[in-house]
Amino acid sequence: MKIVAIRSSLLFLQLHLIFSLNVVPVSRPKPLLNTKIIEEKGLKLLELIDQLECKSNRTLSKNYIRDSLIEASKNPNSATPWQWAKIGASCTRHFDKEVVERMVQTSLAADAMNGKRPSVPHLTRVVDAASKAEKWDIVEELLDTMYKVGAPPNLVTYCAVFSSMGKVGEHSRISTLIERVGSRLEISAWNAIMSGVAGAAAAKGRKSRTLVGSRDDDESFLDIGSYETCMKYFDMMTESGLKPNCMTFSNLIAVARDGPTDPITTAENILRDMQVRWKVKPDVYCLNNLMALYMTNGQPQKALDLLRHVLEKDKQQKTKVKGEWDEARPDLITYNTGISACERLSDGKSALMILNCIQNDGNVKPDKITFNSGISALGKGKMCEEALNLFKEMNNAGTQLDIVPDTTTFNAIISACARGGQYTIALVIFEAMETKNICKDEVTYGAALHACMRGALGAKAEAIIQKMERENTRISPSSYASAIFACLKSDRTKEALEIYKKASKKGAAPVGKAEKELSMDAKILA
Repeated sequence: MKIVAIRSSLLFLQLHLIFSLNVVPVSRPKPLLNTKIIEEKGLKLLELIDQLECKSNRTLSKNYIRDSLIEASKNPNSATPWQWAKIGASCTRHFDKEVVERMVQTSLAADAMNGKRPSVPHLTRVVDAASKAEKWDIVEELLDTMYKVGAPPNLVTYCAVFSSMGKVGEHSRISTLIERVGSRLEISAWNAIMSGVAGAAAAKGRKSRTLVGSRDDDESFLDIGSYETCMKYFDMMTESGLKPNCMTFSNLIAVARDGPTDPITTAENILRDMQVRWKVKPDVYCLNNLMALYMTNGQPQKALDLLRHVLEKDKQQKTKVKGEWDEARPDLITYNTGISACERLSDGKSALMILNCIQNDGNVKPDKITFNSGISALGKGKMCEEALNLFKEMNNAGTQLDIVPDTTTFNAIISACARGGQYTIALVIFEAMETKNICKDEVTYGAALHACMRGALGAKAEAIIQKMERENTRISPSSYASAIFACLKSDRTKEALEIYKKASKKGAAPVGKAEKELSMDAKILA
């Protein structure tokens, strides 16, 4: 995205923000079914499932829905085979094996009545839903059914099951299913297992290093971390004669935080082994996982340096100069991670470089994270004019990219203006939030008070504190301190003392410089 420096006067900017800020909350209605291609009865059946899924809006009892579905299943033509499969998938989360099997058989009957063979994708949808719901008895029954009706599970089916089992640590079931599939087990299935393990590790966070799912009787997986678990499956895969690919190593990098050494060293060793021993070049998934690992381990500079290196390699690739990352084309996740690194480093110039790369990359479109992180990074880098221009671009892109500025966006731009000396504009944007129905939070008020402090706008700071009190918004010691300094800088010592007294009563009185200055001013007033 092209960032053009703003050369307009302060008054022009204020007027532009007041009258041209097109922030309109977009309501996202529930997608409507295409009633042209389904029968009325089929639509009603799907509405029953919608009732089941929306607990807060449910007007029908669960038993009534169950009985209605069983009654409707007596006539397979009351819905299409795909609709029956969708109903069966929803039933796996709410009903027993008998009801699910009834819906599956109805889907098969609808196929037969239309002269079609049983659909593997339809049945796979139900298997996937049952796996995610951890209904393993239903999964086993469905897999047997697929074989019996001549629609045996394919690689997609098994990958769905393996991934769900890996997430919850059902290693005994994984071993049984591996034996069942036998020599037909392809690398995608092994990757699905490791992907599930990696996903579970990411969901639990760094505090829990062992797999919760080690609840089965496979003792070889008990009390080991996600990295050791993935390595066990990696060894099993390579012993079967399969060569790992990029996705395999991407999963290993994702669980490197549980490795034998520190996470970054473990990940870099995996990357080296990948290229030297296995002759596999890293792709964008490896790149994204490595950058994410740098970020979570407090190394944003390494993440940014890696992105710069890849972007340079990308330029060399166009001139036919090969490198280790020449197969890793950055995607939106890559760029957003790089911008987040700039945000942590307060590196506005690098953020601007990445934003321009997104603009020049025809395969990538920015999203809300891109804009929010970009505005914040530019603000922290004291590039207020560029942040304001990006904010304006976000508003203009709203209708095209379905991006609507939210509270985080406004917090970032208000902070950017406060850091950049545009205090009045910061408060104009702050006031615009009400007219645009954007919710304010504690961070919003804190940013506005910071602008008041830096701009010596004591009266405005008083008004904001009073508004926070009326709305019962928590006021932090730092917010009180900003309001107090705003008053002191604008020669409103009495008002500053009053705010300090309020803060003291609430146990949120600021300490340090603000307290010392107020003590001196209190003595003068006395």
